[in-house]
Amino acid sequence: MMYVTPAGDGNNVAALTKRVVAAFLFVAICALGTSADAQQVAQKAAKETTAAKNAPAAIPPEAIKWYKLCYDIPDPTDPKQQKKKKECATSYEAYQPVTGQLLLLALIKTDLESKEESFMVTVPLGAFIPTGAQARVDEEKPVPLRFVYCAQPGCVATFPSKKEVGDFVKKLQAGKDLTVVYSDIRGQPRGLKIELKGFSGAHKGKSIQREKYVELAKAIQKKVEARQTELRKRITEAQEKQKEKEKN
Repeated sequence: MMYVTPAGDGNNVAALTKRVVAAFLFVAICALGTSADAQQVAQKAAKETTAAKNAPAAIPPEAIKWYKLCYDIPDPTDPKQQKKKKECATSYEAYQPVTGQLLLLALIKTDLESKEESFMVTVPLGAFIPTGAQARVDEEKPVPLRFVYCAQPGCVATFPSKKEVGDFVKKLQAGKDLTVVYSDIRGQPRGLKIELKGFSGAHKGKSIQREKYVELAKAIQKKVEARQTELRKRITEAQEKQKEKEKN
């Protein structure tokens, strides 16, 4: 696990951010079933299908679009961690449509007591940590983000300074698209553009119920599993055709 401590915030930032994101993604990870074995099977299936010239057309990412979810976390000011405080997260999740791998989680966390906001993104493992990431609303100047840690299901990046978050949230509310870019360990640019339609309403609105979130996550799981089943079917058919061709 790799940690990069934001200037001035200390190791507590990485630790607290890790707890928030880990707790927030737990349901999604369980519901979507993104085990390493499942991803390897699906990735192998995709490669074999392409080799057989039988690959399906490009499929857009599956997404749980902007929604707000509120939850309780331990109060870091309580040494015994018995006291709880409430936070809300306005989020957008995008998943690879065949493997179910998390492609992007964009999250604005709000402390309901202090009203302090934090912006963070999670991108797939394999991001090149030293160069950080960038977030851009429409054609605005990109804002640099700094990676604070990497663990399943990805690498988390935040603003180096919380002072910038308020202005950025206002841009999100007025914008059309959010683009997050970063480099992988080979130096290749990676990223994803997501729509901001629905962000303002979700951010200012009420929290959805946890059960509703689970329902949305399971709906994506079903679509992913259906595509994996179809890929396996295509592979089997292609292999049988190849065997018949070799016999003749």
